[in-house]
Amino acid sequence: MARTTPQVVDDRLTDHGGPGSIAVGSPDWFAWLEQARLFMFRSTAGTFTARQERRARGGAYWRAYRTLGGRQQRAYLGRSADLTPARLWAVAARLSAGRPPQSPPSPPLPGEYTPAAAAAAPLLATKLYLPHPRDGHVVRPQLLARLAAGLRGPLTVIAAPAGFGKTTLLADGLAHLRTFAPANPPAPAWLSLDAGDNDPAVFLRYLIAALQRALAGTVGTLALTLIESPQPPALAVVLTALINDLAATPQPVALVLDDYHVIDTPAIHTALGFLLDHLPPTLHLVIASREDPPLPLARLRGRGQLAELRAADLRFLPGEVAAFLNDVMQLNLGADAVVALGSRTEGWITGLQLAALAIQHHTDRDDFVGAFTGSNRFIVDYLASEVLDQLPSELQTFMRSTAILNRLCGPLCDAVLGSTAAATPDSGARGAAHSQLVLEELERANLFLIPLDEQRHWYRYHQLFAEVLREWLARSLAAPAIAVLHARASSWFEQHGLSGEAIQHALAAQDFERAADLIEQNATPMALDGQYVTLGGWLAQLPASLVDRRPYLALAYTAVASLNSDYAAAEAHLQRAAAVAQTWPSEQAAAVQRELAAQRALIASMRGDERSIELGRLTLAQLPERHTLRSVVVAALGYAYFYAGNLAAANQLLHEHLAEQPMQASQIVIGTALTALLAMVRRAQGRLREVQRLAEQVLQRSTFAGHILPLSGTLLAYLLLGLTQCEQNDLDTAEQTLELCASLAGTHQVELYAILAQFYRAQVLCARGDLAGALRLVEQAARTGAPYLSPLNQGEIAGYRALLWLKQGDLARAAGWAAGYQRTADRARPQFTAYDYDRFALVRLSMAQGRLDAAATAVATLLHDAEATGHGRYLIWALVLQALILQAQGHTALALAALVRALALAEPEGYVRVFVDEGAPMAALLGLVVRQHAPVAGYAARLLAACPQPEASQPGDQPAFSIAARAGSASHDPLSPQLLAEPLSAREREVLGLLAEGRDNAEIARALGVAVSTIKSHVNHIFGKLGVTNRLEAVLRARQFNLL
Repeated sequence: MARTTPQVVDDRLTDHGGPGSIAVGSPDWFAWLEQARLFMFRSTAGTFTARQERRARGGAYWRAYRTLGGRQQRAYLGRSADLTPARLWAVAARLSAGRPPQSPPSPPLPGEYTPAAAAAAPLLATKLYLPHPRDGHVVRPQLLARLAAGLRGPLTVIAAPAGFGKTTLLADGLAHLRTFAPANPPAPAWLSLDAGDNDPAVFLRYLIAALQRALAGTVGTLALTLIESPQPPALAVVLTALINDLAATPQPVALVLDDYHVIDTPAIHTALGFLLDHLPPTLHLVIASREDPPLPLARLRGRGQLAELRAADLRFLPGEVAAFLNDVMQLNLGADAVVALGSRTEGWITGLQLAALAIQHHTDRDDFVGAFTGSNRFIVDYLASEVLDQLPSELQTFMRSTAILNRLCGPLCDAVLGSTAAATPDSGARGAAHSQLVLEELERANLFLIPLDEQRHWYRYHQLFAEVLREWLARSLAAPAIAVLHARASSWFEQHGLSGEAIQHALAAQDFERAADLIEQNATPMALDGQYVTLGGWLAQLPASLVDRRPYLALAYTAVASLNSDYAAAEAHLQRAAAVAQTWPSEQAAAVQRELAAQRALIASMRGDERSIELGRLTLAQLPERHTLRSVVVAALGYAYFYAGNLAAANQLLHEHLAEQPMQASQIVIGTALTALLAMVRRAQGRLREVQRLAEQVLQRSTFAGHILPLSGTLLAYLLLGLTQCEQNDLDTAEQTLELCASLAGTHQVELYAILAQFYRAQVLCARGDLAGALRLVEQAARTGAPYLSPLNQGEIAGYRALLWLKQGDLARAAGWAAGYQRTADRARPQFTAYDYDRFALVRLSMAQGRLDAAATAVATLLHDAEATGHGRYLIWALVLQALILQAQGHTALALAALVRALALAEPEGYVRVFVDEGAPMAALLGLVVRQHAPVAGYAARLLAACPQPEASQPGDQPAFSIAARAGSASHDPLSPQLLAEPLSAREREVLGLLAEGRDNAEIARALGVAVSTIKSHVNHIFGKLGVTNRLEAVLRARQFNLL
């Protein structure tokens, strides 16, 4: 049995011959490397096989190998002591980036693809603005030094309640980077977060934009392409592309995520944890939050990779309190007052600022200092009241009314205040000037207004102060008056093309009709941009009665529900849309019906519904030729045809659509999926060369800047390429390809492809003779795949498992499966489906049981169905089985005719395993083909050379039969039993006769009155003496030697 190659996955070594797993980089890891010779490395950066080699002078070192597209790459890893996690990841990324070009592609996909971010909604540049320290602020060199020291590690967390100066400290620290890191200071990148960033797609777009602004390059271009694809992949996929870009960038960068406490989406926390686990050395992450972020801080702290600043660190010391009150605020307080304020605010910076502002309006400052005490909340309420009550009424109205805004500018404030100037475009400048002057006055007065850009165009209130203002607004104005403010803000944002904020304020104003209008206008671009979380959140705020009257809202609901695999909800929304559309004028209703049909076809395809073909045909007939949904519906219909076994229809549909329809840049996802699906059809047709060409074409199209886009089409292409490589007997390359597919799919949570990749890897293990390992993978796929696999996939796995049982000689389990299959199978099935391992397993069971006439009848049906439906791959397999059955029946000439036909079909495509997996009986027939100089004799000779030799029982012993001996023995005339290396005993011949009758071990044991274990021992001896590996081969071999 072949040994399992040691695996390194997620920085853990498994299958190393010992208990448990070993952490890469640990002492046990380096100890294991000293005695190891080979391991497989898998990560999101790439996959390779590592081998230990020796120089001529005796020095041992490790080298990495990776093969894709038939070409091998290699890279020097170093000595065992050099194989750290970072080294392994770096080499994997380099091999991935250095992927050689594929063999000359034949006709490319229609159209051209240029990754771009132009189609996405605009970003707010103010969120990326790097704040500058205020003039005259208190410089805190000790904290700045700690902050700079932390930048040498991967993560800094600044966690403290509101008002402790987190943002100010970071702004000051980034401004002084050259002071504390003069050699190679990191470029500063800033992202101010708000509640709207809880959509993962929005969060990542802003994060990438912040990095691009800091690095002034194309870092993250691939990641943006993934986010903005019509079917965005998992967040880890996007981050993998971003990490690879950053790893190739020599310039270090410090990325600040300010106000991270507003993020409450678990997927974003998980994605950020993934980024931290694979952080390139050039990136340092700084998180400012009111609370500890839900990240693996304890692990990072234990490794010494976390720098932390807490509230206790940020509190002003007595000297800093004095500097702030007397130097910055110019209050000239006495020492006792300074100490009192410092003590009662406990160094809380915002409390000190509020106190300073309030003191300015009191003549008796000592009385004021002694008058307040208590918690932060009390101080905020009391001092905010003191500050706000002292302001002019016009300024109070301004601050109160504009508190509804997350960001402010002059024209927007005028609109919210209802300025008449703001209503006329030609006088907008005059209106803006008034509010702009007010904003500048508030900033000069230190009234918690923070500029968001260099030009002082956009501002925001300090979060803590904004909360106070909003509470003040709620106490001062009735709800209808506040709704008017939101409605004005919504109108202004819509007029200026900022639809997201327009929708938010329309919802806040409870103007649901207006919000619905805006959502309908933006639902499709948002869906294509991957903003399903934001879209779903908005839809959830709309009254159900409104959705009942608006079919396009129901369609938007359907898209969100389908993405979340909530098909019941999706169907319900479709029914609501259909009911409303019936009441519309015919022309409008027809447009809605086309959208409804497309959605139904997609959902039916995703669910494996029997109506998929009918719905797909109907939808294509209704959609205009250039409609954006045609490609998606073609894919759904193509899958439906394929699963139904109608290869001709699937091939024609896909081929014609790819040839005729231009491919837009945003359609790379569906374009690669269509091409991969066509490759799957070609595989069923037996056209392996076409499969390889199309699969490599998909990989070429989905490769950008050396990185692979883990799209569904890409993963399917890897599966098909791996299966083709296995069939062509390139087992090492096949395993690497399937492992890469499993790694990509597993990392990016595409469970279906992760399960299928491991299942298909079982075929590689089987080809190597590791039947136990193959069966283990198949059992794992059957166990974990139920929620993800279609019924046809499940049948494929069950049929292949039965074939493995037969190869192991376990007739009882195979027969048990067949009995259940006969009870549940749909016998009315008119033709082949895409996965008919079950029918071939039944033929093999009949052969193993010695029921050759039944096997011959069944294989004749297989041949008829395969020819009728164009299943070339199954036709070759059925001919191989027919040849073996005819030979076992003594019809050598007919057997050779069937085999020669199979060889003629298989040779142009390079088939190997379908022949050599049959072992000794096939080797004997191939030998006769070679001796008879048939037109396919050369091909038969190559296959014969690939047939495995039986293993010798002792070192130096000769196997029972050499290939040449088997080649000469496949004639109708029986061979002499004396040619056996060791004759069978009388009891063994008795057991052999019962085997030929199709009895299992338990039945033979009862017939002979012995234990089952004794029969197993006899069977193993028989296999060894005959030079075979299973019962069928034993029966065929025994007939050749006239033992039966």
